[in-house]
Amino acid sequence: MTQAFNRYFWRRGWLLLIAVVSCWLAVWVTPVTAREVAPIHLAQASEPLIEPLIDQGSALFASGQLAAAAERWQQAATEYGAQNNRLGEARALHYLALAYFNLGQWAQAQQTNSHSQAQLATLPEPETALLGAVLNLQGQLQLVSGQPEQGIDTWKQAASAYASADDATGILGAQLNQARALQSLGHYQQAQQLLEQALSAIQTQPDPAVKATGLKLLGTTLQAVGDLARSQTLLTESLAIAESLAKTQPIFADQASATLIGLGNTLAARQETDAALSRYQQAAAMATHPLTRVEAWLNQLQLLVKTEQWSQTQPLIST
Repeated sequence: MTQAFNRYFWRRGWLLLIAVVSCWLAVWVTPVTAREVAPIHLAQASEPLIEPLIDQGSALFASGQLAAAAERWQQAATEYGAQNNRLGEARALHYLALAYFNLGQWAQAQQTNSHSQAQLATLPEPETALLGAVLNLQGQLQLVSGQPEQGIDTWKQAASAYASADDATGILGAQLNQARALQSLGHYQQAQQLLEQALSAIQTQPDPAVKATGLKLLGTTLQAVGDLARSQTLLTESLAIAESLAKTQPIFADQASATLIGLGNTLAARQETDAALSRYQQAAAMATHPLTRVEAWLNQLQLLVKTEQWSQTQPLIST
């Protein structure tokens, strides 16, 4: 009797811990915005002696060396500023803000991105492609700061800027971010409607990173509304793309890990416990970000507790 009583409270305690930490992760874990480091071609900004620093930073970012990338982009921003090249400085500052964002240094990311936007505001002619990217990151920062409604408004502005630049991929990225914010607010049907409208653009998207993100978001939304078979199909397709990207660009390994977690959640909802646990284990092994690894660990532990596989919980608890 005492043993059963203790096990009951042990289980209740772990489920409470898992619920609290999972809610925290849902707010703070955000996908890498690697797509925004795709070259933004600005002829007026180019300086032959400074552009190599931009390119070096992009290569370092793609390889997961975020701090080293930040150093290159900081140097580029300083040198562009010394030459009073405000457009070049704005672009370098935006890239630097992206590095800070992915390093989890959100205050610095906010300050740097705002500086980039301020420099853009001083230009005689609007540079809408870069403005769209700056606004896109601003929305990301608002989301992780617990301001999803403001993020949605900002991403609408980003989509408008991208439209002015005839950047279809940018428009789609801003729409996907709006859907992610709607998910965070629990508005899954609205998110699904937005994503379904964008599905044809997602499926034909030439940028594999954007396509993988779109498929993952729709797959996650479908899981929340109970369309589990379709959720599994889209998440599996997204995972294949993310894993392929991660082979040459390690920065995408965490996106693949997050997709594995989503796939595990769908499999768990379909009562495919062993397959779900396998995906969580793969996600933990692949994760490069500590929070993603913790989320995979917690989801695995939660499922083991739910299915009363007590012996398998011990190795997780002791790690």
